[in-house]
Amino acid sequence: MFRHLIGAAVIALVALVVPAGSAAADDYTPDDQPYTVYVSSSTVTAGMAFAVLTTGPDGSVSLTVECSAVPDGLVDIAGVSAEAITVDADGATSSVTIPTAGTCTIYVTDASGVVSNVITVTVVAPSAAGVGGGGLLPVTGASGTAYLVLAGALLLAGAAALVAVHRRTRPS
Repeated sequence: MFRHLIGAAVIALVALVVPAGSAAADDYTPDDQPYTVYVSSSTVTAGMAFAVLTTGPDGSVSLTVECSAVPDGLVDIAGVSAEAITVDADGATSSVTIPTAGTCTIYVTDASGVVSNVITVTVVAPSAAGVGGGGLLPVTGASGTAYLVLAGALLLAGAAALVAVHRRTRPS
């Protein structure tokens, strides 16, 4: 009995150590892009503000929003057209508004000319009935009916197995 317990402990230990060992073997390469850009959503509504977060070392960078369908100067960043932002330890959050539908790219460039990751944002036109399709809530999640039917079937199968075992073991 004691040998089985030791064997199980060794197998559990190997199962824990092997994945960690292979993950530690991956090569680490430093990021060539010191700044990273994140957006609050990759699909936004035209005319509605969305957040752009820039992280990286402290310093000044130039936030660029390029849209093929929007003339220069119509993209609104933090209430003005200026695109220079200052990144600190907490990053820099900018509010961006794009007036018309289309596809836009967002990135920052540091003083050395190094470009961050490029984020693509799809700008959609607002619906005629207002944002959100006339005030109806979106349908999310999955129907639980299939899971309830499966649970009921498993419960009945378990009960039938219990009755069968009980009948088989009952003295005649």
